[in-house]
Amino acid sequence: TGVQTCALPISRQSLCWALKVNQLGYKPDATKFAYLGMWLGFGGATDFSARDGKEFFVHRFENGKAIGDPVFKGAIRAQALAKDSAINFAGENVYELDLSALRQPGKYCVVVPGLGRSWPFEINDAVYGDAFYHVARGMFHQRGTIALGEPQTAWLRPEVKRPIYRGGFLPETDRFYSADYAKGTKPEDRIGFRDDKGNPVSLSPFTMVEATATTEPFPGLDGGGWHDAADFDRRAGHYECVWDFLGAYEMFPARFADGQWNIPESGNGVPDVLDEAAVQVDFFMHTQNADGGVSSWMEQTSHPGRRAQDDQKPFYISLPDRVGSLQFAAAAAYLARLIEPFDKARAKKYRDAAERAFAFGIDEKHRITGVKFVVRQNSRDTTLKGQTLTFNERKELPTVQGAKFPLTRLLAAVQLFAATGKQGYRDEIRAGDFGATALQALPAAITPFAFVTPLLRDDILGADEKAKMLSRLKGEAEDYVAGSQVLPYHVLWRSPDHRYF
Repeated sequence: TGVQTCALPISRQSLCWALKVNQLGYKPDATKFAYLGMWLGFGGATDFSARDGKEFFVHRFENGKAIGDPVFKGAIRAQALAKDSAINFAGENVYELDLSALRQPGKYCVVVPGLGRSWPFEINDAVYGDAFYHVARGMFHQRGTIALGEPQTAWLRPEVKRPIYRGGFLPETDRFYSADYAKGTKPEDRIGFRDDKGNPVSLSPFTMVEATATTEPFPGLDGGGWHDAADFDRRAGHYECVWDFLGAYEMFPARFADGQWNIPESGNGVPDVLDEAAVQVDFFMHTQNADGGVSSWMEQTSHPGRRAQDDQKPFYISLPDRVGSLQFAAAAAYLARLIEPFDKARAKKYRDAAERAFAFGIDEKHRITGVKFVVRQNSRDTTLKGQTLTFNERKELPTVQGAKFPLTRLLAAVQLFAATGKQGYRDEIRAGDFGATALQALPAAITPFAFVTPLLRDDILGADEKAKMLSRLKGEAEDYVAGSQVLPYHVLWRSPDHRYF
């Protein structure tokens, strides 16, 4: 017969979704913020202006409740209003609650009278350990082929076995698929993909995978590697994860141990971080041919539409190429050096494979040329159906942002010199001016972990080069800090006026 209403008292035990904290927690000496803000969809930004300058309180949290007297208090301050669209992309009126002076370890919650309490959070030195464990083990759960189950995980998946065949398609290490790859080239050079009339064309990678598929099993390869996102392909981009793992280990080896991540290799005497990095290296090492060339892509003829254990489409291995071989060489040499104290036999295997891959990658005779195939009738590239496409790779290895020397070649030379001490690799580093080339690749074209080895060692860069590199890296870091001070939620990112925002 009408609208019924119910008024409930809002106490410090009432959970307020507009109060936001780092639910994982904070380190004692860190800058610490909680926030007040909420976007209501068509209702827009919640107006908390009456709270600006008012007090907030922090209570200890036990058994699901805020307890005792406040252990800390501070003032609520406006950080960014919804109208500040140049910096505020949350659509909220964001207010900041500074908890930085609260350093005593414990479990707490924030309370704002009349609004309620936040989710609980902790303050302690090891607060990020649990997050690190789960993030690192995310890679274990992305492994291909193997069964997932106890005692490593409660997320069950049976062993995944599919046929893996040779393919004749190009990897993803350069802009091969774009018509722009051949733009401006002389007709007689005919690099890139060309149609029947010799015109440069773009195509879907799946078109090429399907057109070059064979029924020849790839010997010695039955799976491995990490799935790519929601797909099951393995690709060169996954070397980024290897750099992350190995770079972190090289900086802080004492913080990593065998058995730390509860993975199948735990207990073999090798730190788990190195065993997980080896998942990518081992997979592509199995594709290395007699000349030392390494493939850099395993793909299907289309995106999968099912879970890994239900998808039955076969896989195909790309042609080995120079860039992919150099990427492998860098990762394998890096892994070889770090794993040697624990397993000399494995280290030698990786080091030898890396040297062979490097020799392949720098030799112009391994340039991919003369690839030819007919686009099948069921291809997604409808305008190319039935046409014979040809491809020739350019002679020069790709460079980044105007650099004179290929970065992939330099990264491999750095790691091979560090792993072997051979003067030839050091000559490569100097000929390519590694310091300047690496700095040209910042910020987007190079992993930050590529700088770890040359900065920790005294036999790769001179003192002046190191100083320049450290200064530039510090500048990049300061860009992130500056952005975090401007953005409403202090996200660690560049400021909105930065060219790479």
